[in-house]
Amino acid sequence: MADIKRRAPVAINLALKTDTDKPTVDAPRLPRALPTSKVKIDIKNDFGAIETLTLEPDPLPKRWPLGTLFVSAAGALIMLWLSSSFYIWVENLISTKPQLGWFAAALAALTVAALVGFITREIIAISRLSGNQRLRQTLNTATEDNNIASARKAVSSLIKITEALPITAKGRTNFLATDVEFLSASDLISLAAKDIVQPLDKLAIERVTAAAKRVSVVTAISPRAFVDIIYVLYENAKLIRAVAEIYGCRPGFFGFLRLARETVAHLAVTGAVAMGDSIVQQIVGHGMAARVSAKLGEGVLNGLMTARIGFAAMDVTRPAPFLQTERPKISQILAVLNPISNKSATDPS
Repeated sequence: MADIKRRAPVAINLALKTDTDKPTVDAPRLPRALPTSKVKIDIKNDFGAIETLTLEPDPLPKRWPLGTLFVSAAGALIMLWLSSSFYIWVENLISTKPQLGWFAAALAALTVAALVGFITREIIAISRLSGNQRLRQTLNTATEDNNIASARKAVSSLIKITEALPITAKGRTNFLATDVEFLSASDLISLAAKDIVQPLDKLAIERVTAAAKRVSVVTAISPRAFVDIIYVLYENAKLIRAVAEIYGCRPGFFGFLRLARETVAHLAVTGAVAMGDSIVQQIVGHGMAARVSAKLGEGVLNGLMTARIGFAAMDVTRPAPFLQTERPKISQILAVLNPISNKSATDPS
């Protein structure tokens, strides 16, 4: 058997490392560009400690708004050409036919005055709608933060914007006469909404219910689908405007376009466009399909959709959030639109 060579023993340094011998952690590489102006990232290092890094991107190079500049310059040039042509035409008309020329000048002045009034009314209507939305957001924030001072200031703004609505006079008087020291912002805002905004909610729900009933009846008796579509669009547009007027922000033409867009967007975000399973089961389930004609069922569905749009308009234009006040439900409208189901539910036979 061959001899095995053994390795000679060597000394190993077993000295413990001190805290100063801990390895250092290099900071991560900062990105060159970020979608936001400032980003905070929490990073856990090798020793378990969490380090917060604030990353700031490099500023993006500014670009000349050539498209906006072109559209603005072209529009101004066209307006200058039209105004100068009109001025020369009126001047020539005055020199040749003075009476007709001055009449044209008066019509031009009347047109300009009407245009200025129209633009002013649109600006006021849009500002009122934006004011209601900002106030609702402020009340929400004050409730979440439990900020009494901010809640009192927002409630004062709510009282001020509802002074032009006679239906809120009694509620405002009762709220101002309340001698209670509120300890939470939620209680203060809830009481203000109950006394001041709840009468407006009752009137808005009545308008929504009436519109849903009209849409349901017209759809049920209408012989043409095209007539149904036109009437439903007309009724929904009128309902959105009526709800906004109830809450003190009746829109003009452009304000209505904005309000309609926000109402549809609210429906899409909250998922309110699709009917719930319980609603569909109440309409077509439990033997209702055999009792109700297809045309009447279509009318009920169109009426419920109109109610959905009305409730979405309430959410968009209401100056206060729904806190302790119960949000209107579609089942309330279903009970009105579906009397046959109510009769069948109470009839023991």
